[in-house]
Amino acid sequence: KANGEYIEKIDDLAGLAHFLEQRVARVAQALILAAKVGALLDGRPNVAVSDVREVAVAALRHRMVTGYEATADGIDAEQLVAALLDAVPAPTAGIRGAS
Repeated sequence: KANGEYIEKIDDLAGLAHFLEQRVARVAQALILAAKVGALLDGRPNVAVSDVREVAVAALRHRMVTGYEATADGIDAEQLVAALLDAVPAPTAGIRGAS
């Protein structure tokens, strides 16, 4: 019986991992497509890191859910995305348009 419970838990975790992978893929797709549009509207054929950063709030804010403590502290999804962007430095070499 214990083995069956472990298998069930592993199956639950695998399902959660698959769900999260789909979410991450959709977020990445939204970021890339929006950044491509921004670059094209700016007259450039290639996406720069700055394009991704410019569309990140719009692409991510509706996917973020704040918890009770964040809400009580007056922190919204846009602030969380901004904090994530601040925490992850832009690459400085190896990517065209990195700035």
